[in-house]
Amino acid sequence: TFRSFGVLKGARNPASSWLFIDYLSSPEGQFEYTNVISGKVPVNKKAKVGKLGKWLVDQNVTVENTVPLDAAVLFDAAVQKKSEDFFFQLLGIK
Repeated sequence: TFRSFGVLKGARNPASSWLFIDYLSSPEGQFEYTNVISGKVPVNKKAKVGKLGKWLVDQNVTVENTVPLDAAVLFDAAVQKKSEDFFFQLLGIK
């Protein structure tokens, strides 16, 4: 799986949203994320792993030894285009 964060165009409090994203990216935020929210490996290498992410670490799963899947393997071109158009519109890019 992957994690992505962003601020929607026209967000009521974009500065607060960016501060929240900054926190989620910090070692403290990554610990909380892997301790309470999701059993994933922290992306921030300075973060300690929480209880939900511990199993992955015990299995030697790290950011360094995983390979991202190519989207083309999971989605055909039509699905990729539809997804891209949706997110670009959501972000106000197109």
